[in-house]
Amino acid sequence: QLEHQKVYKVFKLKGTMNKPQEIFLLHASEDILVYGVHSIIFDIISKKMLSKYGTYNAIGKLFGFKAEKPVKNLWAWRKGKSGIPLSIVRIVMKSDKYLLNKLNCFELMFGERRSKHKLQIPTLSEEIAYIAALISGDGNIQPYYTRIVDEFKENLRCVEIMLKRQFQLPTNLRRVGKRKWLLEINSKIVSEYFNKVFEIPIGTKNNDNLNVPSLINNSSLEIKLAYLRGWMDAESSVNRFFKKKHKWYPRIEFKVKNKKICDWITKELELLDIKVSQFVDKEESYRFTILRKESIGKYLQYVRFLYPTKLNKINELIKLQAEILLSR
Repeated sequence: QLEHQKVYKVFKLKGTMNKPQEIFLLHASEDILVYGVHSIIFDIISKKMLSKYGTYNAIGKLFGFKAEKPVKNLWAWRKGKSGIPLSIVRIVMKSDKYLLNKLNCFELMFGERRSKHKLQIPTLSEEIAYIAALISGDGNIQPYYTRIVDEFKENLRCVEIMLKRQFQLPTNLRRVGKRKWLLEINSKIVSEYFNKVFEIPIGTKNNDNLNVPSLINNSSLEIKLAYLRGWMDAESSVNRFFKKKHKWYPRIEFKVKNKKICDWITKELELLDIKVSQFVDKEESYRFTILRKESIGKYLQYVRFLYPTKLNKINELIKLQAEILLSR
């Protein structure tokens, strides 16, 4: 217990496993740095690894340090002033099969070699699931930045608040066209987080490389609904469906090129007893509509919109339709 006293001062003890952090530890780029793990890492190096490899020089060479001064490089980050690369952490994991579980009981700090920012990996929550779906629909990931676009600034303002709350990093919201706004967060760690944890491809998205992530499929109903909500804010529209010349109904319409995503969303909606009409249009896009009054009511109760423009529009149409019916 005394040997790990420093660890408990650095870490914020959670006591439960953080699945996104576990995925990140195992699959993120090897050059990403982990902070605050020095005490527990050196405890394993000085006991289990030293017993196995015989000398610190041999351990240093195993870590890939320069042959001339492996010991000096090994002890350079012992005091915790700099982070330990994930490549080193993973080598140490091979000598202690319980290290991953030990580390994942704490909220670790991660950083990049050329950045002063350090951040925690967000746990799985409704908010982060919603953001992941938005990026999957109306966003893009590149190695060092993540972007989301929308026609309305007020919609992205809401997302900007969430991103800052989740990652504690600065964001950049700017106009990039007459009817287009862009929200950007510059961080390799954020890009890798959404790529590794939520399986969003870096670069071009297509039907083959974009799926509902396994983390979402194995989550609670609340998390699934938040993910679904993000897709609806990204790819749906609210309009009027005219049955006759002067008779119309509020309609929610969803349209994507990805059949797997469309099928998953319709299945989740139908489990909530929300009736949808699904079809393929001439552009080979997969679409569905929510039209019935009861289904729209259930949608607003269980799923709803977070984008202010869409929420306001559906409420205005419902109110207007009610006033027309009362006036007859």
